[in-house]
Amino acid sequence: MTFGAWNVRTLLDREANACPERKTAIVARELSRYNIDVAALSETHLPEEGELVEYGGGYTFFWKGLASSEPRRSGVGFAVKNYLAAQLQEYPVHISDRITTLRLHMERESYLNIISVYAPTLDKSDDIKDKFYEELTRCVNRIRPREQILLMGDFNARVGRDYDAWPKVLGRHGVGKMNSSGQLLLSLCAQLDLAITNTMFRLPAKYKATWMHPRSKHWHLIDYAIVRQKDISQVQVTRVMRGAHCWTDHRLVIIKLNLRLPPPCRVGRSKQIRLNLERLQDTNTKAKYAETLNTALQPLDLKLGEIDVVWESLSSCVLDTAKSTLGLRVRKHEDWFDENDGILTGAIDKHRRLLKQHSRTHQSGGAMELRQSDLELRKLARQAKDKWWQEKARQMQWLADTNQLGEFYAEVRHLLGTSSMAKVPLKSTSGGALFKSREEILGRWAEHFNTLLNVDHFVDLDHVRCLPQQPFALELDEPISPGEVALAIKQQQNKRAVGVDFIPGELLKYGGGDLYSALWELFVIMWEKEQVPNTFKVSLIRALYKGKGDRSNCNSYRGISLLSVPGKVFARLLLNRLRKLSERILPESQFGFRPDRGTCEAIFSLRQLQEKSREQGRNMYLCFVDLEKAFDSVPREALWIVLRKIGCTEKFVRLLRLLHDGMQSCVAVNADQSEFFPVTCGVKQGCVLAPTLFALYFAVVVQEVLKTTHDGIRIRFRNDGNLFSLARLKARTKVSYALITEIVYADDLCFVADSPAGLQQLVTTFHESCRIFGLKISVKKTEVMSLDIYGQETLAVKLGDDILKQINTFRYLGSTITSKCDLDAEINSRIGAAAAVFGKLDRKVFGSHDLKLATKIGIYKAVVLPNILYSSESWTVYRRHIRTLDRFHLQCLRKILNIRWSDRIRNTEVLRRAYTMGIEAYLMGRQLRWCGHLSRMSDQRTAKCIFFSELEKGKRKHGGQLLRYKDVLKRHMTKCDIEPSEWEQAAARRPEWRSLVKTKVKMFEENRCSELDARRDELKARPPCAINYNFCNGVLTCPHCTRTFVNKIGYVSHARAHQRQDRS
Repeated sequence: MTFGAWNVRTLLDREANACPERKTAIVARELSRYNIDVAALSETHLPEEGELVEYGGGYTFFWKGLASSEPRRSGVGFAVKNYLAAQLQEYPVHISDRITTLRLHMERESYLNIISVYAPTLDKSDDIKDKFYEELTRCVNRIRPREQILLMGDFNARVGRDYDAWPKVLGRHGVGKMNSSGQLLLSLCAQLDLAITNTMFRLPAKYKATWMHPRSKHWHLIDYAIVRQKDISQVQVTRVMRGAHCWTDHRLVIIKLNLRLPPPCRVGRSKQIRLNLERLQDTNTKAKYAETLNTALQPLDLKLGEIDVVWESLSSCVLDTAKSTLGLRVRKHEDWFDENDGILTGAIDKHRRLLKQHSRTHQSGGAMELRQSDLELRKLARQAKDKWWQEKARQMQWLADTNQLGEFYAEVRHLLGTSSMAKVPLKSTSGGALFKSREEILGRWAEHFNTLLNVDHFVDLDHVRCLPQQPFALELDEPISPGEVALAIKQQQNKRAVGVDFIPGELLKYGGGDLYSALWELFVIMWEKEQVPNTFKVSLIRALYKGKGDRSNCNSYRGISLLSVPGKVFARLLLNRLRKLSERILPESQFGFRPDRGTCEAIFSLRQLQEKSREQGRNMYLCFVDLEKAFDSVPREALWIVLRKIGCTEKFVRLLRLLHDGMQSCVAVNADQSEFFPVTCGVKQGCVLAPTLFALYFAVVVQEVLKTTHDGIRIRFRNDGNLFSLARLKARTKVSYALITEIVYADDLCFVADSPAGLQQLVTTFHESCRIFGLKISVKKTEVMSLDIYGQETLAVKLGDDILKQINTFRYLGSTITSKCDLDAEINSRIGAAAAVFGKLDRKVFGSHDLKLATKIGIYKAVVLPNILYSSESWTVYRRHIRTLDRFHLQCLRKILNIRWSDRIRNTEVLRRAYTMGIEAYLMGRQLRWCGHLSRMSDQRTAKCIFFSELEKGKRKHGGQLLRYKDVLKRHMTKCDIEPSEWEQAAARRPEWRSLVKTKVKMFEENRCSELDARRDELKARPPCAINYNFCNGVLTCPHCTRTFVNKIGYVSHARAHQRQDRS
């Protein structure tokens, strides 16, 4: 096998680099020329840790560096041949940004430990060097004595040629003299019985020296390949390859070892079936698939045999028909460098020949020719990349023009990209051990999710059985109709991940009437026999990195369960029936996973409570509760009892149990799968039933709190109109009262109270209720907040024996809630989120010359603008907030339009060219539509009650009032020429109200732009003001008011103020 060590100087692609773009592709092709199996790379400069595959070059890059926010002058990694990377039994272990290791399984049960290093340079302090060699010593000592070591990299050290002083460490063919760093390296090798193989072979100096000093022009040996002294016999040769070129001042060192890899072994890998579903977009292919499937289904008799056998025959029929009709999808690798490989490789070869010729002759003409070749190569790479992206942009534009919006936004999501998932070892539960092999990693993942999904909490079943019984919903037991099955199939979304049976939803949707009938027959059998196929109970778990935390810690990942799509259809059928009951049971305070409700309604309710408390001078206290593993910790026995108590029939509960009892899960890492393990607790992760089942269970838990406590915030309200009249709430009749205790979205719970004691009572009671029903509150993540009406108040709310943390800001459902009830933090957060998305699309979309302006603006409105305006329906905005948002909005539009500030283009003209509106108009439209939506809600909805209410206690302060949401709405209506006393009648009809708002907002924006233009024209047309300077003893004096000024700027500004007063 052949190994290499190379200081590549950087793997980043930057404008300032001398190397053309795609350094990794160039390095991969150079390594491929010398048939290097594994290369140790140093000074990579890449951030964090990650993995990148160069399909054209044939290498997989692993790296470790410093954080993105730190200056990166180091970084180490490996380049491994793709065939070898696919067979790796253990992933690289990163020690630091200067040391990383890779353990290879060799034949005859032997192991080779490759260590890639980048040592500190000579000018670094002794402390930094000592720390590096201490880490390296610990790394080598952890390797078993019988395993081989290959230590490679840039050591920034000269070891010299003193063989007599270091007889077992050095060979007789060293280079130059030893320096201080070289002494450290030699001491390490002598201590650990290592030998420097670069000095073992009698070669010309040009095949040993790796780096030329930039000033003295002397060549030195500072990049080494080091092995154990007992393994020197396996080294065939170590030498420098002078022809390798990747725009670095270091030469490539190769070492050939007499080693062989074992035969490839792929145990436990699953063969995934990827159908070419894009062919279903063609009408003829879709018809052919349905016709072929109908023919194949004719001989099937679904009423005979066990349910698993019946389902196996039906699923095989569907899959075989899809394979023959649609074929399998070939994954096409798209890369601008690989697709222009011939042109770029030829230019690189030419540049290499010129470099080699210049290194022999050192003629000035050759240097000029070399520089010209370098410029041409960089230009060629730039042109190839630009041409490739232009073609991509034209494809996107064609998708937009032909109204293929699904594929169009799929391309946009592809451009946004995701963070690279590094193949890293995993820590054990205690964090003491590190699992590196595939089997160990799969076992660790299985152990982690087995622990996570099988939570053993105490639950008081006797208390649960004592819950009051609600009338049974007998309609749940009615036989399944073909229409229900057809509806459940149509509700299944396209382009979703498949389960273990590999059947996507598209095959069911477009399978035709015979498939619908076959599925109906199957579901009827399942309903009558109360049996489900085992495939419906199996889930495939994939771990996704959360984007923060230690990658080697399993808790830094989120598990996503992939279920059988036909099983989801059956679950959807049950959910459609259960929803009719759940809407009667769930409280109005639950906003999650319900029709016509969402995060915006929950955020609006919370902000309005804060605003009304501030307006009426009442304190408000909040507790944001976080449950540990909420969905995964629901005790199933208690869940089935609760479902019966709320009105679910016995048969319906048994059908729900069928989908949960006997559940099996396994963890998939790439193509590998762990052993299956049972899941005995919690609702079924990834199932459409899970949110509703949890919401019903959680509603009972919260209801237990409300039985024993009456703390919260009391409001009085009238829903019969006249929002802007305060007197209507003073009436003795027609006024209703309500107690707002909690705001819930799925498992995100926020308790509200008007006193610390009330909040403490809610938290204590809820804690006890959770204990009874088998749920657990996270003390670390549960936090409290107080509304600062009369200054900051310190809270001491306890959860058991722990005092909950008090905060001033909280991220609630993606919106920032503050103790000051202001929007400053929220506005900054919105701009930050939008700027991040805009930055990802800036070069590839907004900077593209091949996308039409309308397409760019469409992407901006669909991707960036929603980030700016998320939850803006609930905002009480001041003019400063609108100006801040409008400034960012116009900056983005100017970038898209390629308008610079020096062009002196007005903001109104920018908006006209972009065919869009200002932020104020967008806010106005969203808030007016939202208030219409609120007015049309049923009178029992929490958001509507809060909107048309005031607190039962408390008075408005005397004098000027702070801005309220109602004031903002009234301002919007006045500007849009909508009568505030009549808007509720207009909003009662949704289509007419939306049309009216759209027309009025457009008219407002046109008038606003016209007024701004007129004002600007008036200022430009006004003659310049003549200002006389009255100097007296070096001081400027105003002739009107005798005020004195030291400089002209203040005097001119003051004089213009007088002139404005005179004109008025």
